[in-house]
Amino acid sequence: FVLSGAFADEVGARRFLDWLRTSSKLQTQQGEIKLKLFEAENLDEAFRIGDVHHDRFQIAATHSDRTVSTFGARLLLKLYPKLEEGPSLEQEALKHLAAVKFDRILRILAALEYRQNAEASTILIAERLVSNQGNAWDYTLDELGRYYERALIARKEILAASEDASMFSLISEKPSHHLSDVIGDYLQTAAQLGRRTAELHLALAQESDDPNFRAQTMKTSDYDELVKQLKSHSEEAFEELKTAYKKLSRGARERAQIILRSRKDLISQFEDLRKWKLPLQKIRVHGCYDLGKLLWIKNDFLIMDFEGEWGKTLEERRKLHSPLKDVAFMLRSFRYAAYTALNRFTETRRQAYNQLEAWANCWHRWVSAEFMREYRIIIA
Repeated sequence: FVLSGAFADEVGARRFLDWLRTSSKLQTQQGEIKLKLFEAENLDEAFRIGDVHHDRFQIAATHSDRTVSTFGARLLLKLYPKLEEGPSLEQEALKHLAAVKFDRILRILAALEYRQNAEASTILIAERLVSNQGNAWDYTLDELGRYYERALIARKEILAASEDASMFSLISEKPSHHLSDVIGDYLQTAAQLGRRTAELHLALAQESDDPNFRAQTMKTSDYDELVKQLKSHSEEAFEELKTAYKKLSRGARERAQIILRSRKDLISQFEDLRKWKLPLQKIRVHGCYDLGKLLWIKNDFLIMDFEGEWGKTLEERRKLHSPLKDVAFMLRSFRYAAYTALNRFTETRRQAYNQLEAWANCWHRWVSAEFMREYRIIIA
């Protein structure tokens, strides 16, 4: 796509923005390219940036279906080199959330669209960035580094008190004073994230003019599809575990054997979902909700990147789901963070890995419980 070249470097990107500030429409041989304003009053406001010393251009992320670029902490541009009919999910989500007054998101300023047939395709969207302290993933890894420092010198009995408890049983409990001191402020951070996640789901479920955000009650066919997907994902996970088995440590192999022997019983438990008769709702969800999709700003979160899971079509990503899909993604992200930080921390302390692994699991359980406790309070 020809516009991809314009964002290869700062000079090209700035020239393209200069063109956007002065041109709102371009006729092509097969269709029309047109700018649509959202929360910007005019083109100059939508694409205003400072000089190279204040708002330096940076390619923040490159995926097969989109490229994300930023100008300092002022402007975020998302370019879609592969056109799909209809607005991008990000464009739809930010428009809906702004309409229902949900403010923990970036403001969408404008969208560049190409129309050849009845429905326009999104080429590019512009969002107003804000000063931030980075994303929540990096912040969490920093916090975990300090957590493992404290855990190294903490008394073992502090850990033993809840070592065998599941995350779900801990939702109704509170950590001891000593354990709270070891985990630190991240317990409050997890609760805040649970609150923001529930608020997001309530906002996504609100009625609007867009039929793509109209909540529906889950039917028998939805539960059948859910069971099918869970079984498929589980089979893939078991096969990956079998493939990686020989590379595991002796202790990890012992745990892997227990899991592999339980394969049939574990997968069969998904059949219980077919018995549910609860009138659960399926709504538009974030779709790929993890710590990397959050900006950390003044001890709070902004939620971004509503594009859904990579590798799926626009139609697939636009489907409604249970909000628990986002919840599950975040709980998994907590676990990824715990072990990523553990591996980093023990790179030069390999002898401490076994000691700290129990603390990694402890952190994951308690942080997840705090997240879930606050989520349930707000979503009720």
